[in-house]
Amino acid sequence: VTTPSFVLRVYVAEVIDPLRRGVKLAKALRSAFESTDGTNCPRCASKSTMVRERFLVEAPKSFVVSLVWPTRSPKAASTWALVAAVEPFLDPASIFQYDNRMGKLKRMAFRGLVCFGGRHYVATFWNWRQRCWTVFNDKNVSHVADWSELARGTLYRGAMVPTLMFFENIPDDLPKEDLEAFESCMESIKQAPPGAGDGY
Repeated sequence: VTTPSFVLRVYVAEVIDPLRRGVKLAKALRSAFESTDGTNCPRCASKSTMVRERFLVEAPKSFVVSLVWPTRSPKAASTWALVAAVEPFLDPASIFQYDNRMGKLKRMAFRGLVCFGGRHYVATFWNWRQRCWTVFNDKNVSHVADWSELARGTLYRGAMVPTLMFFENIPDDLPKEDLEAFESCMESIKQAPPGAGDGY
């Protein structure tokens, strides 16, 4: 079954160390997707020559990265490393293999994420019209203008663990000013909070 939407599972342990070393999120994801799969090659019997690859048979309109953590309560340093690595825009060609006959793949925007903490889920998504993040939790809906404020507050100090990241095609009719506002907001993360470099 082929679909224009994709849900891709990623083990955080495979991407967290590269992200801490400054590797871009797209490159870390591609490396995780294309790692050896542990099966024996039918020709040489080697376990190091069989590699997983992700091929697109259709240009995605959106895709979701499902994050699998090794523990229910990872240290804040790990969640910060992941959140701080998120960039406003992502080129799917930097993650997936694809047929050149599909033409140039559209750049995609980070739209939001779903986080888990304790027994609660919090969903955070960018609102193009209001140019801010809309945060949905168990009790209310709020708005946060700055990505750094959101990452340091709701996600870092609130001990929320990212579980789903959403990326989506950029609307063709979206004003340039909205894109610039979004990019400026996402680039607001400059300095890690105290303790964000400690442990896993």
